[in-house]
Amino acid sequence: MNAIISNLIPESAKNFIRNFRDQRDLKKLERANVYVENLRKLDSNDEYKLIFNSEKYKGLWDSVSKELQELNLPDDTGGVNTGDQRAIAYLIWHFKPIKILEIGTHIGCSTVHLSVAQRELKLVNEVSGIVTVDIRDVNSAEKPWVAYKAPMSPLDLVTKVNYSDKVTFRCQPSVEYLAQCQDKYDLIFLDGGHSAELVYRELPLACRLLNENGIILLHDYFPNNKPIWDNNSIIPGPYLATERLINEGCNIEIKPLGALPWPTKQNSHFTSLALCTRGKY
Repeated sequence: MNAIISNLIPESAKNFIRNFRDQRDLKKLERANVYVENLRKLDSNDEYKLIFNSEKYKGLWDSVSKELQELNLPDDTGGVNTGDQRAIAYLIWHFKPIKILEIGTHIGCSTVHLSVAQRELKLVNEVSGIVTVDIRDVNSAEKPWVAYKAPMSPLDLVTKVNYSDKVTFRCQPSVEYLAQCQDKYDLIFLDGGHSAELVYRELPLACRLLNENGIILLHDYFPNNKPIWDNNSIIPGPYLATERLINEGCNIEIKPLGALPWPTKQNSHFTSLALCTRGKY
């Protein structure tokens, strides 16, 4: 019944409601203090765009794509779409993070791509690996992945690609984990809850956990709070949260990855992935 009612509501009305709710909740938060000195500052505005045209990374992708396809990961059921999965792998090969933190495991689509990509870096550092955090037990006996048409649990996925010894699963609210964590990371992927209030709280905490020249990767970032795809739907939270931080003087820049050389979703090449980097000063 709820799905039927939802389908009757115009997307523009849903966007209005999402924006209203996120802006209302965001206003309730006190101003955040953000330490950005460890955020990577890109050499040029075009550096990140060149990553996806690299023949070297294409060769790496070709070498692992069959293995990943055989996992039969579902597309467009709540996990990161196939085009974004490939983009994530390219980013790992370019920035070469030793320690990765993922907020929002869900069904493990991005987790297993992070795993395969980092595996192919052949890092010898004993502290290399991935910590992935979700508010629920993604590997529980209740099999939550089945509802999203995933073939196996996230743990089984990383086991299948021979990387389970390098992946740690944590069941904990994101802000709680970020606030308590004493470890440092080279890349943090924020893809948990997408409300403006939550992202505004997560991002400053994530910045505190970065090693020098660390990267923060955002998902579901809609530039200028406008639709990316033909369905005209937006998720306003990540944009509203980062815009407030920037307007408050936080020295960050958000660089949407834009159009990729390969398809993503809804017959387009556009992605909602975006890099959060240090600003101009």
